[in-house]
Amino acid sequence: MFVRIVAKLGFAIMTKFVFIAALGAIASVSATGPGVVDLGSACDYAILSKSGISTVPMSAITGNIGVSPIAATAITGFSLTADSTNTFATSTQVEGRVYAADYADPTPSQLTVAVGDMEIAYTDAAGRANPDFVELDAGNLGGHKLIPGLYKFSSSVTFPTDSIISGSPTDTWIFQMSGDLTMATGTHITLEGGALASNIVWQVAGYVSVGVGAHMAGILLVKTKADFLTGSSLNGRILSQTAVALQMTTVNSVAPVFPAGPGVVDLGSACDYAILSKSGISTVPMSAITGNIGVSPIAATAITGFSLTADSTNTFATSTQVEGRVYAADYADPTPSQLTVAVGDMEVAYTDAAGRAKPDHVELFGGLLGGKTLGPGLYKFSTSVKIHTDLIISGSRTDTWIFQMSGDFVLAANKRVTLVGGALASNIVWQVAGYVEVGVGAHMEGILLTKTAAHFLTGSSLNGRILAQTAVTLQMTTVNSVACVFPTGPGVVDLGSAGDYDILSKSKNNISDKDRSPL
Repeated sequence: MFVRIVAKLGFAIMTKFVFIAALGAIASVSATGPGVVDLGSACDYAILSKSGISTVPMSAITGNIGVSPIAATAITGFSLTADSTNTFATSTQVEGRVYAADYADPTPSQLTVAVGDMEIAYTDAAGRANPDFVELDAGNLGGHKLIPGLYKFSSSVTFPTDSIISGSPTDTWIFQMSGDLTMATGTHITLEGGALASNIVWQVAGYVSVGVGAHMAGILLVKTKADFLTGSSLNGRILSQTAVALQMTTVNSVAPVFPAGPGVVDLGSACDYAILSKSGISTVPMSAITGNIGVSPIAATAITGFSLTADSTNTFATSTQVEGRVYAADYADPTPSQLTVAVGDMEVAYTDAAGRAKPDHVELFGGLLGGKTLGPGLYKFSTSVKIHTDLIISGSRTDTWIFQMSGDFVLAANKRVTLVGGALASNIVWQVAGYVEVGVGAHMEGILLTKTAAHFLTGSSLNGRILAQTAVTLQMTTVNSVACVFPTGPGVVDLGSAGDYDILSKSKNNISDKDRSPL
């Protein structure tokens, strides 16, 4: 079990828990969140707007600002000075550049892309499912300490008093709201524990109002207007689909966050198994499996070579080759229904991994990956993948990999997949439309989502999981299940080139500036 807790005014409020059924020795841990929501080129802006940016001077903006599809006349109060190339302008209030759709090429086309990326990011953030917190305190977040997660509100969110966002530098937050976001006069959002403004996304269907002298942190993806009143401040970005108005406002853009690999593939309850199969699991003894194994919709007779001993409850069996439990669809309740859910989750995970778009690498080395070192990313192959010499997977403990292949996956005899730099097998997914074959004495790392059979030959080994939609055969094979990865935060929303702007607006409005307030 792991518990998600929000602390308010010194009290701990349990808002959600996830129970992982005690099906053996599989450990589960929570991740810092799924993959980044790609902001694309909107990440080049501190402010990006479709309707205009106005200021009551003097505001102070660190980063680029831009408007599109409207002209520079929608940027008011900044006393713009055009560059000699007419591709951008400058202002004493902007430590960066000012862009508009009527400037010289390539500015108009670049802004069109950035605004499109901003809208895609908004849709992505708004569409994230399975929130960790729903209607928390009816949207009154004053006095809260907010931990990583996906927060959903069907109406507005208010901060009548100060609040804290607490987490590590890799933790993430998304706040989804169907209404407005309002910060009262003089209130502050403070980050602690290393939490970064670049990892906090506020998706606001209504308007944003940051009160006089108030301080905000995070990426604002706003459907309508954003108003920053006298002396207000922001560490983050304002990406608004209408207008942005500033009054002596300080905006410090934050470093853009780009994904180090695709989003986590959620295994659901399939994560309770080291091996899960729809057609059977066989072993040539002695294999050694750490974790549970299960078959469904078939009976325990499809599990061969394990010399099973039924538990007195008949809900599971044991085997000297399995440090965990053995489950089958003909065991006593609740095992059959739990297995049905797990197999469904396995199939959903396979479809998710197979359907990931925008691969970072396509047909890399023609699928011959032996002797290579592979960084985080989404890898796509239209045929088979073969590893005939050792392969290295290099990245940090939060990086992710998905390998999509339409053919088979073959690891040759006595070859190894090795992880370096802190990379974790739990963050590596191999989606295989054909079969998997791990050769004699070979060693594999990662989660195998296999459409057909998985064959592990004599003395082979795996750190990971085998989730097969047909049969699994083992020959004196060692399988060590790895920690489950559950999203506790929604993942970074990537601003793309909008990250170069402190204010970016599409609506014809002014950015107003009044009393500058230090952050």
